[in-house]
Amino acid sequence: MSNFNRIEIPIPFPVKAVNIYLIEDSVPTLRRTEALPVNTVLPGHGQVFSHPERRIAKIREHHTLRREEILRILRSAPDAGKGMTLFEITMTVFPQLKAWDIFLGMSETVGHLEILEDKGLIQTRVTDTLRIYEAAR
Repeated sequence: MSNFNRIEIPIPFPVKAVNIYLIEDSVPTLRRTEALPVNTVLPGHGQVFSHPERRIAKIREHHTLRREEILRILRSAPDAGKGMTLFEITMTVFPQLKAWDIFLGMSETVGHLEILEDKGLIQTRVTDTLRIYEAAR
């Protein structure tokens, strides 16, 4: 499969009970923000900017491209029939992550995986200790 060590953690909750990142929940907020008559944005961090509709379009594009990347990873994995864990997918998407940032990457990745699963593009199965993701057949 890969060079990643598997991290096995018992799953103490129903598989879809926790959605850490809630990427899909940000879509209505982006729509409402896009509809506002705003010329200048004063973000909580980063530079002041104008034309928020451009930034919103970039955010949407980023999420679309990230989901496409994850789907490509699952379809082209050397052992695609065996599937991949969240950790394996995350470290393939974000190989540079270390320490706490791995959790943040996993949070983003799981949000995209849930959307892909809801769209029927991937499927999951749960073993005694792992949730395995694979491209839908």
